[in-house]
Amino acid sequence: METKNCQNCKKDFIIEPDDFGFYEKIKVPPPTFCPECRLQRRMTFRNERTLYKRKCDICKKDIISLYPEGSLFPVYCNPCWYRDKWNPENYGLDFDFSVPFFSQFKKLLETVPRPALIGNNNVNSPYVNYSANHKNCYLVNCSDTCENCAYCDRTFRTKESFDCFGVVDSEFCYETNQGTKNYRVGFADNSMNSIDSVYIKNCKNVLECLGCINLFNKSNFLLNKKISKEEFVSLKEKIGSYPELKKLKENFLDLYTRVPHRFANNVLCINSDGNELFETRNCHNSFYVRNSENLKYAYFCSNVKDSHDFNFADNAELIYESANIEQNFLKLFSTTCWYTNNVTYSDLCVSSSDIFGSVCLKDKKYCILNKSYSKEEYEILKSKIIEQMDALPFKDKKGRIYKYGEFFPPEISPFAYNESIAQDHFPLHKEDAVKKGYSWKDSETRNYKITKYTADLPDHINEVEETITEDVIECGHKGECNHQCTEVFRIIPKEIQFYKQMNLPLPRFCPNCRYHIRLEERNPVQLWSRKCDCIGNKSRNGLYENTAVHSHGNGECAVEFKTSYSPDRPEIIYCKECYQAEVS
Repeated sequence: METKNCQNCKKDFIIEPDDFGFYEKIKVPPPTFCPECRLQRRMTFRNERTLYKRKCDICKKDIISLYPEGSLFPVYCNPCWYRDKWNPENYGLDFDFSVPFFSQFKKLLETVPRPALIGNNNVNSPYVNYSANHKNCYLVNCSDTCENCAYCDRTFRTKESFDCFGVVDSEFCYETNQGTKNYRVGFADNSMNSIDSVYIKNCKNVLECLGCINLFNKSNFLLNKKISKEEFVSLKEKIGSYPELKKLKENFLDLYTRVPHRFANNVLCINSDGNELFETRNCHNSFYVRNSENLKYAYFCSNVKDSHDFNFADNAELIYESANIEQNFLKLFSTTCWYTNNVTYSDLCVSSSDIFGSVCLKDKKYCILNKSYSKEEYEILKSKIIEQMDALPFKDKKGRIYKYGEFFPPEISPFAYNESIAQDHFPLHKEDAVKKGYSWKDSETRNYKITKYTADLPDHINEVEETITEDVIECGHKGECNHQCTEVFRIIPKEIQFYKQMNLPLPRFCPNCRYHIRLEERNPVQLWSRKCDCIGNKSRNGLYENTAVHSHGNGECAVEFKTSYSPDRPEIIYCKECYQAEVS
């Protein structure tokens, strides 16, 4: 075990013996950034939600793109980018041993054409990114196989849903986080197999429930208390009113602090710690991971083995300090590569193997800086470049040193900090971002004329006219938040139909603010060591009286665990056994 000081945030972090074993296995040096700074750095290379209107630099058609007009590199619409009309090897560079590697990679990155969006097979869905197989979707990102959805992220096989995150196999869902097989639910969190319910959390198989937490196999409940079917129908009609919905939320949040919560939403996990883990083995400090084993510092992945420090990956093995991965084996310090093997320091490469420092290659082998070599030449030059990266490291604007073993410096990212998802998960104001060495893109001047102020919106959805789709509506935050607020927004036609069908009032905030509010409601990707809050017949803070006898009897529960609930938060946190005793 070794304690090191992060050269970015200057905080100490620990490298454990198993970490050194992994580094030796893939032949890389130990990191000089702490795990949190490594994640933040990788996220500066992924833009999910900041889109621009521009023209394709080949066919000149109007397109939607991750990159604005005037970017340093050409941008092609996806059909043009995937065609054989251009060759990325034409942009290849000879390696110059007198110049740091990352400076040469930056030069290459700024010349090679990039695809406008990441995705394929989307029908009537021009505003979707990192997505595939959508139909009639609008601003749906990092998702697959959705239909008639809008403002959703990481949502799969779902229909007729708006403003959702992590929703799977569901229909008619609204403002839902991490839900599976739900129908007609709104403001739900970590709930499944539920129907016609609003403001539910950690519920399973519930029907017609309002403001409920930790209920299994129940119907017609209000704030965890049984009500009649007639009472439910009356109350459900009322929450079509914004003030009534807000009142239900306030009562729900009050209940939220008075009932126990499980320390982690992990299912079928062996020797694993983190949150939102499903069928994992030996996964540590990891979040939103499914069907994976032997991972550390993993974030959003499925079917991955023997990997450290990566985010957004599927079907991969031996991955380190990389992001945006699909069907990869041995991928190091790279981003957005699919169906590749033995890839190092590369970006946006497809169906390629044995490449180093390359950009936008397709079906290539033995390439360095987009230039082809024989296998023997490739191996010799690659070894020499690794030695050169140690002897002549890159130094960024803040004096941070980048030798072999570090991910790309954020200053060579094609995105400004506030265009990337780093701003979503590690939010900064412009002054702080610039001070830390990140680039920043100022908002474009908006000259929208507001035709409907927040205070003037109808209280009840039944009072809303179809002509609301013609209005430019003021966002309730008025641009005064740090949510990349658009200050105004519009209601699209299928959206108003959805609200009326679901009996939900009009939103008071723009889609960006709604997205960030959902993010803030999720637990952070960070762990703390804590003890169970059960002390016998009640919770430690005295707000909850246990309803069952626990295995530890009347004494204090001695179980300790790692949890994403920090010790200073108000929730009552129980270990697995104490929680199950109360909710089963």
